[in-house]
Amino acid sequence: MTYEPPGVYENWPPNIQVPKPNGVGTGALVLGIIACVLSWIPFINVFAVILGIVAVILAIIGLALKGLKRQTAIAGLILGVVSLVIANISLIALNNWSDRKNEEWRERADITDLVLDGNWVIDTDESKTRVLGVITNTSDKPYRDSLWVNYKVLDLNGDHIGYCSDSTWSIPAHGTWEFSALCQVYEDGYSIEFVEFG
Repeated sequence: MTYEPPGVYENWPPNIQVPKPNGVGTGALVLGIIACVLSWIPFINVFAVILGIVAVILAIIGLALKGLKRQTAIAGLILGVVSLVIANISLIALNNWSDRKNEEWRERADITDLVLDGNWVIDTDESKTRVLGVITNTSDKPYRDSLWVNYKVLDLNGDHIGYCSDSTWSIPAHGTWEFSALCQVYEDGYSIEFVEFG
């Protein structure tokens, strides 16, 4: 009996095509992950929209390339779309909230609804002089705006030598503001005169 070596296999090793890594799909995946994280953060989620759009475009390009792995491109496409949905929902919610707050802000009292009590007094101690008084909001709506009350300090000759002023940002509906206007007084013998509020 004679031994014959086996013949050479013509198709050995088998010609198996292994897909190559998909760099474009990986880029889509990375951008999709970043976009999903940023899509939850107010104001920053605008950037998530941009990154989500780029992730979707890269994912479509990655899926169109032949002979490359498709898994990362598919994941990038899904994450890009999810980030766009989340970012748009949160932007719409933020816009609606902002519109409600703006409407509340517009519903406010006017300066003409404010009344200065004429019985203001001058309070003087060793270190400072103040004008104390009350401004009343006569409206059913709150006053929401910068409000100043100003008084002039005059010397004995009637010359203007300083101011007394105080400010606030709001007075509730039918509420009052008890102001305490600090005066700039640097000499003895003076008088104080109301100028304006507004």
